[in-house]
Amino acid sequence: MKSKLFVLSISLICLTSCIPTAKNLSIIKTSSTFNSEVNHEYSEINKYRITWNEIFDVELKDYFVYFFQRTCSHCESIKNKIIEEAFKRENIFFYEDSGETVLVKDVAYTIGLTSVENFAIQGFPSLIEIVDGTLVKNIAGDKEISRILFV
Repeated sequence: MKSKLFVLSISLICLTSCIPTAKNLSIIKTSSTFNSEVNHEYSEINKYRITWNEIFDVELKDYFVYFFQRTCSHCESIKNKIIEEAFKRENIFFYEDSGETVLVKDVAYTIGLTSVENFAIQGFPSLIEIVDGTLVKNIAGDKEISRILFV
């Protein structure tokens, strides 16, 4: 009887210690989510890179240009998402700041432009949309870009 009770006690202890608790489940979920996320590098999007003079010369009816700096923490916060989105859509192009980017406080006057003459952005990251060769959207900030692209 003692040996049956001992085996039953050991089995019960093992069974209850192997059942995940809510706390353990959240750790498991967080760990698996974290491990499955791919960390992209900008080198992966080389075929989507454009120069300043090419911003209005892409041969698509509707496309986006994403402006970034490698040292920008806000750019870094959405880097993986923006690269994933570029792979899915194939109409997002990347412009890496090389010192020739024109920055201004108010970009409202840029809406309607059809060339880089007088073109500017507010800061990094920024996203513009060009439809039929005309600038229709010019926004800045990781949260604003997320609202537009990652719906």
